[in-house]
Amino acid sequence: MIFEEKIILRNNCKNIRKSIDTLTLSKSICEQIMKWKTFSLANNVLIFYPLNFEISLLELLDDESHNYYFPCVVGDDLLIAKYDQKKGFYEGKFAIKEPFGAKFQHADFIDLVFLPALAVDKKGYRLGYGKGFYDRFLAKYPNITKAVPISSRLVFDKIPTEKHDVKVDYLITEDGITHLNV
Repeated sequence: MIFEEKIILRNNCKNIRKSIDTLTLSKSICEQIMKWKTFSLANNVLIFYPLNFEISLLELLDDESHNYYFPCVVGDDLLIAKYDQKKGFYEGKFAIKEPFGAKFQHADFIDLVFLPALAVDKKGYRLGYGKGFYDRFLAKYPNITKAVPISSRLVFDKIPTEKHDVKVDYLITEDGITHLNV
């Protein structure tokens, strides 16, 4: 039942996302992140390469005071690779761009992770694409600060959840940054 609810919600959210001015929204969200104390204190930041109307955080790469990492899908696992401006990206699994370079098996040195989402609720649960890569990854690192950049139109009171779903700590929308106290 929850599986079917998630499929319906995913499709609805994809349609909502298509109607959003993602370029303007991404710029607004990046401006907020750059002023955010949690971001400024983080040394190692995991971000994602945007796909299909996702928020783009690539503007953050201009701030060279951080080390940036991107997810890499290897089998059923999510590993990370350090971004190097000189090396750039290649197309990985699911047509997601990944940085060239060695992949790290462990990510306990990451201070802050930005997660993609189709939707998120006010309790901190996110709706991803259904493969569970981020939930499995985050379950290993409960102390990493987790934030979802997303349109306020995709924030719901409650979304269907399962036992393995990992909560996030912050929502970042065009309306501001919200600590979820979860």
